Amino acid sequence: SSGINAEWPLRPGILDLVLTNRTHLICETKSTSTCLSDHNIVSVVLGYDARRNANYGHRVKEAEDFSYFNLNLMKADLEQINNDLKLVDWDYLFDICQPDADGSLFAELIRLTVLQICYMHAPTKDPPKKKKVPTATLR
Repeated sequence: SSGINAEWPLRPGILDLVLTNRTHLICETKSTSTCLSDHNIVSVVLGYDARRNANYGHRVKEAEDFSYFNLNLMKADLEQINNDLKLVDWDYLFDICQPDADGSLFAELIRLTVLQICYMHAPTKDPPKKKKVPTATLR
């Protein structure tokens, strides 16, 4: 059975899929157009959080996990970062963000592009070591 029925304004023959074997867990669906692609963004809200499942093997990365603060830029391959930045077609990225009256779409795309390149060539920081709390002993 189908969980999403939405109109696709640009190309009715193209379908973006969300696959699941548990359609009863789908609570909400949304299809939103974007200036970054001819595809719509398909959002699905599930009534299930895999991160709370004890059988789930790793921690899910949240959007706030992806920031420059998590990177060890002191150990980054800066030469490779610079090489990759030179390969980016900035004019194309600017064009796909139009119309963009205040430049905020393009600024966000620049931030995300540079961040993605940095993640490719810099290790993440080690988690902070837990400090030992001194304990008092009674005699």
